[in-house]
Amino acid sequence: MRLIVLGLPASGKTTLARTLSQRTGISHIEVDTYFWKPHPVSPEDLRATLRPLLEADSWIVEGHFSKIAAEVLPLADQIVWLDPPLMVTWGRALKRVGQELFRRRLGLARRLRFLKLRDARTLNAHFATAVSEASRRGVKCTRVKSGRDSRAVLSPYR
Repeated sequence: MRLIVLGLPASGKTTLARTLSQRTGISHIEVDTYFWKPHPVSPEDLRATLRPLLEADSWIVEGHFSKIAAEVLPLADQIVWLDPPLMVTWGRALKRVGQELFRRRLGLARRLRFLKLRDARTLNAHFATAVSEASRRGVKCTRVKSGRDSRAVLSPYR
């Protein structure tokens, strides 16, 4: 399985990918871990870091990787698009901002930019296009809009 989990920040990508990884034993590649080293790395450096990981037969990739999507998306045989209501993701993002400020891990400005409605609409439009194109290529694509949908994605992997 080569599965990509797409979604807005705070949509549940890491939680779903981590759970799938634990249930299947398939490696979980969290792109944000490689991208947000103390400072964001260039798309070229990110590609170079991820290339050997993506050569494996199976993986679960998640994170915000728009700069390298053209290289990663064609490798997938499954895509799960997490698309909960915006109020859900905004609530989670605000909670995360508070936690990160409390821990002093990240700046407020970087996280708040993810809360802009315009950016969310733009990202979701990109996700919709990517999923549509992948589906035409025969890639199994699932759009998850609720907790019930997430449980359905996880249910075959108990």
